[in-house]
Amino acid sequence: MATKEDTTSKVYYVAFRLEYTTTYDDRDNCIYETIGNLSNFTFWYDPMTFIVFRSSSDIDEIANDIKKCLITDEDVAVVGEIGSNPLRTIGNANANDESICSIVSQARHV
Repeated sequence: MATKEDTTSKVYYVAFRLEYTTTYDDRDNCIYETIGNLSNFTFWYDPMTFIVFRSSSDIDEIANDIKKCLITDEDVAVVGEIGSNPLRTIGNANANDESICSIVSQARHV
């Protein structure tokens, strides 16, 4: 798992949509727990499917940790760095989709 924040931390966001299944609550809780561990439990989550937090982990570590919480053929999440271009799509999303690539040149699917 990626590490908690330190003095070299950056500000990230995660937005997600989970398909409603019997494991919905488990996956939802997993995302919040993962972000809590990445951010020393300091984050903003209003609306509840958009979370802003500070972490010293890089965007790929964060995306891979979030990916572990998802049913990747049903759920979708996006991780981005505020003030920078990197963007990672996770799960049932396609970073090769022309619409996301035309908006964010550094979009990549994890």
